Amino acid sequence: GKGSTTRNTYGGGILGSYHKPLTMTNCSNSGNVEHQAVKTKNSNLGGLIGRTYTASKIIIKNCKNSGNITTNATCSENGVVGGCFGLLNGLTDCEIENISNSGTVTVSGTALKDGKSLYGGGVFGQITVFPAGSKVSNLTNSGKVVLNGAAAAAVVGGGIFGYMKAESLTIDGFTNNGEIESTATAGTYLACGGCIGKFEGAAN
Repeated sequence: GKGSTTRNTYGGGILGSYHKPLTMTNCSNSGNVEHQAVKTKNSNLGGLIGRTYTASKIIIKNCKNSGNITTNATCSENGVVGGCFGLLNGLTDCEIENISNSGTVTVSGTALKDGKSLYGGGVFGQITVFPAGSKVSNLTNSGKVVLNGAAAAAVVGGGIFGYMKAESLTIDGFTNNGEIESTATAGTYLACGGCIGKFEGAAN
């Protein structure tokens, strides 16, 4: 998408934004998802889901993305891009398994307001999970993660997770074969990880 807005922008190959109980199985996306806004608030993009913010039950199994996911937006808040999921936020009860991405994830936008950041991940751009026995398993990425944007705070990239924040989360099996490339400019710090760019909290 192109244009400008003072509100948030959510883009996904299957769902742009969703906030209720969700069961998604055997879904795939091969189309490219691209955001080139001159101005936006948050930019959340994913090959499957752009953004979800819910405490309801989430079940996602046997899904894949092969499309390229790109943001080149000028954000007043954060830019979050994932090969399969942009931002999964506020989850309390989720089962996510057998998810793969082979598309290129590119974070070329800016987040220049104080304290704001850019996150890119091969599968998840950002996931935030609160206690309730959530589990993610069997995640694979072979797509390249490219960070060449600029942020006032952090620029973070990971082969599977860009940014993970979890009070309690079980992780079982993930593999990244994609390259992580960065020419980004970060005001506070730049972090890149083969599987996880930045992690806060507790996981098993």
